[in-house]
Amino acid sequence: METLMYDDQTTLEEIVLSLQEDFDEELFRYLISRVKPLIRSTIAHYDQQYIEYDDLYQECVITLHRAVLGYKVETKAYFISYYRMRVRHHLQRLFKKYYAEKRGQGKSWLNVSLSAKLFQNDSNSNSFESAIKSSVPTGEEISIVKEVFESYVSKLEERESYHVYLSAKGHTVKEISEKTGLTLNQTRYVHRKCRQKFDDFLVD
Repeated sequence: METLMYDDQTTLEEIVLSLQEDFDEELFRYLISRVKPLIRSTIAHYDQQYIEYDDLYQECVITLHRAVLGYKVETKAYFISYYRMRVRHHLQRLFKKYYAEKRGQGKSWLNVSLSAKLFQNDSNSNSFESAIKSSVPTGEEISIVKEVFESYVSKLEERESYHVYLSAKGHTVKEISEKTGLTLNQTRYVHRKCRQKFDDFLVD
């Protein structure tokens, strides 16, 4: 992609269209900086007593990436309005899920990462939900989770599946970067893609 110069006079719509045409991590970071005031004000509306600010911020960044991919300029809607709607809706769903879980076991799904032994579920499968919530999972429950996870990994690209493997082994982003030869920014981008694909996989 040809290196282009962007400044505060460049509209968000122009930036998003450029990202849709040829995604560039540096340009995406610039977009994050442009919408950061909205991210901060949105997070400020929610109680952060139990959920870390960094977790919420990362969720906002993931939603921004999705918004870039889903934005359609022909609707004539401002991108900032489109993103505001999507990020508020996403955080509302997260908090609804969080407090429902908190009433049950006192834990948030946000604490479950790719390095954990079990994974939270968004689907309506009672058996999988039971396996996730079980404090002492049975062999059958472990098999259910393993089957779902293996199905998810099989849909990833080779680089993504290796990233998930290393993450599940407990390696940090920096360690994964060193093992794969990617920069830290590239590694973070792959991590966001894997996380997004996992969320989408569970919803489908």
